[in-house]
Amino acid sequence: MHHFKANIHFEDLSCDLKDVDIHIYVEDLSEVDAPPKILSESHLLGVSIKQAEGVFNTDVEYPEVSPDVELSMRIHVDTTGSGTMAEGDYFTTSVHRIEQHSASRQEDVYLSRI
Repeated sequence: MHHFKANIHFEDLSCDLKDVDIHIYVEDLSEVDAPPKILSESHLLGVSIKQAEGVFNTDVEYPEVSPDVELSMRIHVDTTGSGTMAEGDYFTTSVHRIEQHSASRQEDVYLSRI
């Protein structure tokens, strides 16, 4: 398994988040005209995030893949407990590519609020 540190930044965080669920997906985008293939997923339940900090750090693991595989990360922060995207949730609004051979092994990801 490979891993990296994800620094999850929240845009427009107006209050502390308490007891939220964070869903992180590492996906293979290599196939043209096909939906992304989920390679790994992490579900962090009951997380709290302070408004003053505005960032949450976690380690993300994914399986070993060929160097030519295009990897991306998708994140959904479920603030309502619905399990689906809902008003008040946070999510990645653009494709966040992961560099497999990055020396830093850190990824800064910015989430927007629905």
